[in-house]
Amino acid sequence: MSQGTLIGIDQLVLGTTTSCDLLDLNGDVAIPTGTAITSELLSRIKRANIIGLIAGRSDFVSSHVFPNRPSLEVISSRISEMQWRSGIARSISRETEKFGRDVLARTFSDLPGNKLPDIQTLELVVEKVLHDIELMRTPPLPVQGSSYHVFLDSLIDDSIDMAALMGWHLRMMDAPEDVIHGACLGALLHDTGMFLIPEFILEKPDSLKRAEIREIHKHPYLGSRALSPLNDRIPKIARDIILMHHECEDGNGYPLKRSGDEIPQYVHLSHIIDDYTALVSPRPHRTAVTPHRAIKCLVRDSGRSYNREVLKGFVNRTGMYPQGSAVILSSNEVGVVIGAGNGGLFTPEVDVYFSRHHHFSLTPQRIDLGKDRFRYIQRVMR
Repeated sequence: MSQGTLIGIDQLVLGTTTSCDLLDLNGDVAIPTGTAITSELLSRIKRANIIGLIAGRSDFVSSHVFPNRPSLEVISSRISEMQWRSGIARSISRETEKFGRDVLARTFSDLPGNKLPDIQTLELVVEKVLHDIELMRTPPLPVQGSSYHVFLDSLIDDSIDMAALMGWHLRMMDAPEDVIHGACLGALLHDTGMFLIPEFILEKPDSLKRAEIREIHKHPYLGSRALSPLNDRIPKIARDIILMHHECEDGNGYPLKRSGDEIPQYVHLSHIIDDYTALVSPRPHRTAVTPHRAIKCLVRDSGRSYNREVLKGFVNRTGMYPQGSAVILSSNEVGVVIGAGNGGLFTPEVDVYFSRHHHFSLTPQRIDLGKDRFRYIQRVMR
């Protein structure tokens, strides 16, 4: 059956399986690929007053049935507004974000002069971050970078992201408050040693040489050593995260080459969150990846870089399509993921802003894909 072929309901043969999506004349997927044709399905299609179907992808249908569909560039330009209207555009308040940036910028700029951080002020940042995420039911989004042209600035933003995500995940795990506070402090300080690495290496836009990579791999040890005079004021959980957040399940991490149960569970979680926040943030040598693609990258390294059970818990709480992901549905509607939904990792709740007729609406339609048998996520935009 060629793409774009118009077929009648009476042409569907009982017992066969569809080899491509069959769409109604509005461009919605009426029968997804791989669906068995049953009498019950035919009855449901007829009750929906569907008189004809089109074989092929919804993007093909949209270009023919909906010639005035806006370009992806136009849709993409509205994503930030869509996220904001869904109430999920930021992970923490602007005030907390600015305060955290200012404190960390002072903390890290003082390091080369051997000036120790003000732990009391850093603990105040932790308090503010935890206060902002207290009522969140889905993981916080990364903060909006002030200047990703400067890599050291992005490290500060990543530290705030990591603290927010550590706090949220540990709260969802019902961890004790002292553990949560210690882990968040460790997250804020986890990349302390990066600010003791020569700046020309950090800002290099090209691939690093082996000697330069070895310098980068020193940063957990450098950070731990720089903060060691404060060990009586920094909880052990924070010190562990600072030193071991790049240790791997299979023992191929750094700097201690620990593996498996030699690494505390909360340190395994810090490694996952650190890599996740790094992936969804731009770097001098690459652009940011979508949260969905970042999750797929983490899953691919399960059992090697990451502890399987800890990663499984992270993904179960986050979803395969994290909150804030801009998605195109099989029906060609465009929306923003606003929650995990009840149907599983791949069927979140979505606020749809571009209707099937591709008009932008300020009032979204909320869809739980776990309860909608005819729509699914076809593509992640951002």
